[in-house]
Amino acid sequence: MLKNGLNFRLVVTITLFLACQLGHAESIEHLAELELEQLFDMEVTSVSKRPLSLAKSAAAIFVITADDISRSGETTLAGVLKMAPGIHVAQIDANKWSVSSRGFSGKFANKLLVLIDGRSVYTPSFSGVYWEVQDSLLQDIERIEVIRGPGASLWGANAVNGVINIITKHSADTLGGLLEAGAGTHEKAFVNGRYGTRISADTTARVYAKGFKRGEYEYPDGEDAGDNWHKVQTGFRLDSYVGKQDQLTLQGDIYKGLLNQSVYVTIDQPPYRYDTEDKFQVSGWNLLGRWQHTNADTSSWKLQWYWDHTLRDEHVWQEKQDTLDIDFNYSFTFFNHEILWGLGYRFISDKTNGTEKFNYTPQDTNNGLWSGFIQDSVHLQDNLILTIGSKFEKNEYTDDEIQPSIRLLWQTDLHQSYWAAISRAVRTPSLVEVNGGYTGGFFPVDSPENHVGVPFYARLYGNPDYQSEVVIAYEMGYRELFTDYGISVDAVVFYNDYDKLRYIDDVLGIKMPTSQDYIPELKIMFTNKNQGYNYGFETSLAWQISNDWQWHAAYAYIQQKIDYFEPFNRQMIPTPPEHMVSLRSQHQMGDKLELDLWWYWVDEANNTSFNSRDYVNFDGYSNLDVVLSWKPRPNTTIRLTGKNLLHKAVTTYIHEDFIYETQVPRSVYLSFTQTFN
Repeated sequence: MLKNGLNFRLVVTITLFLACQLGHAESIEHLAELELEQLFDMEVTSVSKRPLSLAKSAAAIFVITADDISRSGETTLAGVLKMAPGIHVAQIDANKWSVSSRGFSGKFANKLLVLIDGRSVYTPSFSGVYWEVQDSLLQDIERIEVIRGPGASLWGANAVNGVINIITKHSADTLGGLLEAGAGTHEKAFVNGRYGTRISADTTARVYAKGFKRGEYEYPDGEDAGDNWHKVQTGFRLDSYVGKQDQLTLQGDIYKGLLNQSVYVTIDQPPYRYDTEDKFQVSGWNLLGRWQHTNADTSSWKLQWYWDHTLRDEHVWQEKQDTLDIDFNYSFTFFNHEILWGLGYRFISDKTNGTEKFNYTPQDTNNGLWSGFIQDSVHLQDNLILTIGSKFEKNEYTDDEIQPSIRLLWQTDLHQSYWAAISRAVRTPSLVEVNGGYTGGFFPVDSPENHVGVPFYARLYGNPDYQSEVVIAYEMGYRELFTDYGISVDAVVFYNDYDKLRYIDDVLGIKMPTSQDYIPELKIMFTNKNQGYNYGFETSLAWQISNDWQWHAAYAYIQQKIDYFEPFNRQMIPTPPEHMVSLRSQHQMGDKLELDLWWYWVDEANNTSFNSRDYVNFDGYSNLDVVLSWKPRPNTTIRLTGKNLLHKAVTTYIHEDFIYETQVPRSVYLSFTQTFN
């Protein structure tokens, strides 16, 4: 039987959804079919690195549109991604997120490749993403293409469980000005501005600037978590057509932020740790250039390069990183074949300073990555397409990697398609796993984790022989647009077989003291002895119930089984939420009012703990966001947003190490947006 509190929240949620829509639904004859058809036929580029309609994409892809972003009430890229089925987004504290696809969640999640306009934003330090520094003016985003499942045959290593491609608008689509300002209980203050102009008949450009100050969250006992932060960012984009065949793009961003967190550091005396307030800076810049050329209707090529610079200065981690990437793609049509091939090179320079918690040996590394791929899409029949391809990479740690895939699409008619895929992808070693050193914790004699009879520090070392983690993924999907009912459905089932997963091996044993001042050390090391699998089902549905009312639903189910090498290692791989549900209602209430409701539920899950053999468990939760927008004039929007309204505060995730449990509070903010020519 459900608890009374859960019953109450469920009743409130359903009542709000239905009350806002009651009596407003129009006849089924007036369904706005065009909007769903446009979405069904929307061109995406992440599946094949060239424009391809969503209906003809043989992959589990979900598109978050500019309108979805605008109406969501979210102010961060990570928050927007909750719309996609199978993407687990959880906020660790005010300035940290866990974002993952099909399991393996965590602050240091490492199996999801994230791109912004084709620029990879993953860090080789842990093969993941620092979401707090990935930002863009949300109004300038054209769409976000979210692929669940491997994309390695085109995008390379670390596209193991998914690819997120954030695509910004052409500068010709952002002419004129925009000014947005707002404030609230957690969003203490934010200001965004952008101006776009036409330089010549063939050249347009825009510049933007944004800044925010966000308040702190709280601990379960109600005390402030001391994790408030602020950040400023500015950037530009320039697009130019050179004749009818060439298009040039140059864009860049620069940012600087100051973040706060409370961390604990291990010591060898009771209570075996001490707390410290850490105020640290993050900064960086990037510059990207792209040249696209169309030879004829049947062939084209693209050359892209970028330079990305980042700097972090935390109490437990200091790092400066520079990445130079060059990528060339060429596509052409030959009879019933669409062939795409490409070459790439990436150089990464990483400089670190060791701390009492973390260090690298050596501290400075320079690594190169060579890559090439080829893909052939064969039209076996007008409605049957077979796509075969592979990525070939050569890296500094595991040398050669091959990541093939085969995909088959059967489009029964314009509004229905089926697809299947088999793929191999790898997650190459991170710097921590190869060169790192990490002090995990101190274990006194009476500690439950101490089985050696002497007090010791646990010290984790990198392994120069660490290998790539491997997945063989099997997927089947189905899409259909029911035009008579204004409903579109997308569903996929998957099975992932993982090998060489991360394992902590204590084969190095205890290093006993050589003097009175030396504490014994349990020397442990990264290896690849774990393996396992997961499987699941994901679906999304859009229902255009009337001209001014649309519903979106998403559901994901996953089961995970890891064959741990021994009980010592059960903490190394987190267990994902078994169920995730999202329901969104977008309601146009006349010419001037919009009401958006977003209810979501995430099942219970757990995370790893670097300082314990046990999992860190946390309960499932549900929540509701409400956005009310008023447009007194066509170019003016006043928006009231309420976030996490079903709880005063709720834990959505817990950091793997050195960060205390923090709860996400209920919050409200008011914003004003003005556009002008």
